[in-house]
Amino acid sequence: MVRVGIRELKARLGAYLKKVQRGTTVVITDRGKPRYLLHRLDEEDAAAEKLAFLVARGAVRPGSGRLGKAKPIQAGGPPASELISEERG
Repeated sequence: MVRVGIRELKARLGAYLKKVQRGTTVVITDRGKPRYLLHRLDEEDAAAEKLAFLVARGAVRPGSGRLGKAKPIQAGGPPASELISEERG
């Protein structure tokens, strides 16, 4: 784990991102106090972050965890095959 101040991080961001890419965790300090944590995300973490972002924006709703039984839809009128035959005819 590496500690770095904000000013130093801004000056050498590329070098610190390379360290993170290799698996090092970087603690970012503000006036000597730890404030932020910079670490690498694996595939599962990245997917979870994307989902959390979409939920926060209201683009998706998380599921309830229970699946109900789907009810078949009853459509009125002639079968689709007859409609298609008429269109082609």
